[in-house]
Amino acid sequence: MHGARRGVALLAALALLSLVALLIAGSFASLTLSQRSTRGAGADELLVASADYALNTVLASPNSYGLVDLPYGQPATFGVTVPGTQPVGVTVAVTRIAGGTVWLVADAAFARGDSARRRVNLVARFASVGALPLAPIQSRGNVRLARGVSFSADSSGDVECARSATNIVLAPGAAVSAIDSVASTVDSAAADSTRYYLSAAQLAMLDSAGALHVRGDTTIAAGTFDGVMVVDGVVT
Repeated sequence: MHGARRGVALLAALALLSLVALLIAGSFASLTLSQRSTRGAGADELLVASADYALNTVLASPNSYGLVDLPYGQPATFGVTVPGTQPVGVTVAVTRIAGGTVWLVADAAFARGDSARRRVNLVARFASVGALPLAPIQSRGNVRLARGVSFSADSSGDVECARSATNIVLAPGAAVSAIDSVASTVDSAAADSTRYYLSAAQLAMLDSAGALHVRGDTTIAAGTFDGVMVVDGVVT
């Protein structure tokens, strides 16, 4: 009987040791998973913060990155350096869409080869000064052209710079006087004052964008002009 009791006690001791071993292994696995989760959360926060920083950097300097001159519908990729101790590499792909809208995708990953990476998408629209001109010359009053005036078509193929079917659009009641043949039409939209960017807010936006603003009458005698010109008076 004593031998049987010792055998039972031994089995119970072995079972207890096995249970303790399982508890220790479980605690160790739980601790390991917790540490990995903490590191993963920290890495995720760093990658998302880096992607946000890169997006803000590109949006804050649209002229430096040439966002206005990007080809329509074709993504351009820029590398952005993110300050910090962790080696994070970030690229930002920017695609220009119609209406002054850009789609930005920031891709952040650890430079050390870690498989973790994050992508952040952002659609931004730049403030618009107003509707695009109806034609190269848009006027609420009479237009008089001297000999030799020509209108060059945009050759970039940009969707938003498609060639107008006419060279001059006039408001109802206005007329064109020209020696050479020129295509013109009358459109009531040309009488809309908002299309001439003359409000204080519109003029401020144009001035900041580098548009030519003539505060008075002006004469174009020779040469060429490329861009936006706003004339407060008479253009000859």
